[in-house]
Parts: sequence; C-alpha cells; structure tokens
Amino acid sequence: MNSLKPRLTYANVVATLALCVAVGGGSAFAAGQLGKNTVGPKQLKKNAVTTAKVKKEAITAAKVKKGTLTGTQINSSTLGMVPIAANAEALGGRSAGQISEASKVRCAVGTVPSAGVCVEQTERTPPAGFTQAVLVCARSNRRLPTMGELITFDIEHFSEEPNPEWVEPTFLSGATTFANIVSASAPANITVAPQEVSTTHRYRCVTTAAN
Repeated sequence: MNSLKPRLTYANVVATLALCVAVGGGSAFAAGQLGKNTVGPKQLKKNAVTTAKVKKEAITAAKVKKGTLTGTQINSSTLGMVPIAANAEALGGRSAGQISEASKVRCAVGTVPSAGVCVEQTERTPPAGFTQAVLVCARSNRRLPTMGELITFDIEHFSEEPNPEWVEPTFLSGATTFANIVSASAPANITVAPQEVSTTHRYRCVTTAAN
C-alpha cells in the first residue's frame, strides 16, 4: 500500500510559484485602480502637480484667489480700455485745472461782460432808427440791450461825452410807438428819455457769453 504522505516535487514548486505570481500581480493591478475621491492633499507629494499635468484652460477665474494677480502675471496689451481711461481720453488728456478753465464762459472779442451779458465796447455807426438797430443786431445773432443792462454798462464804462443809445423794449403812447434812449455821464448821472422809434440814435448790441 502506497503512502499518502505529501512529497515535494518539481511540479509542486512550479505550481506554487505560479500561484504567488498570479496573486501578487492581481494585487498590484487592484492597487493601481484608485477609488473615486480617495486621493487628497495627504496623498500628493509637494510640487507633484506641475504645469504640464494641468489641463489647458482647466483653471477658471473663480478658482483664482482675489488680489493675487498683479501686472507681472497679466499681459496689459490684451486688456481693453477701462472706463476711467476712456473718460480721460474723451477729455483730451486735459488736467482738472484745464477742464475747469475751458468750462468758463467768456465774452466774444469786442464785447465785455456786464449785467450778465456781453456788451459791445464800441457804439454801432451810423445812428439808426430803433427798428433798423434791432435788425442790425439780429443779423449778428445779437439784440439791443434792456434799460437795466445799458445803465449798468454805462455806470461801469461811463464816458465824459456820452451819446444816448437805444434800449429795448418799445411801448405805445396813443398811436405812436416809442422806445427809450439812455446815457450816463457819471455813475450818478443817468438820463432816460422816450423817443419815437423813427428817430435816429446811436446803439450797441449785446449777446450771451459762451465757452
């Protein structure tokens, strides 16, 4: 009767080695298949994630910490014009002082500011009737001064030999149309007199200031 005691043979050794290789290989393969959400900061080595390993356009603006990007990281030539720069360009690059100066209203050449308007410095010649004086001023986009405007001008620029000048408005007395003439030989010596609009007198035009 043959003995049932196990015997170590070549076949047994080869079979055992094959089993070990199969089991070991299966374990290595299983270890390479990591489960979802199993890798975290503890599993990553320092500097393990390099630029080459980051997918192109994978990092969005929402992932960038606020205040961390400076001019060193940004190509300024790729940026559009910011609103404040657009405003500066629209103002022609002028300083605040230059803008303020440019915004001031000024009187046209040949006129001076007085009583809120710009009054012609020199009387118009030759003397004319009231209606003709109105038409001459209108052709220059101007008008005759009011009584208050001319009186203020005369007080500020009175002459030793003043000439009476037409002022607006006209008024009726019976069937006749009149307008006033004003003169000032001194700040305290103002003369106002009604005249028929058909008579001829000196006059000057006024206009509004512009910048």
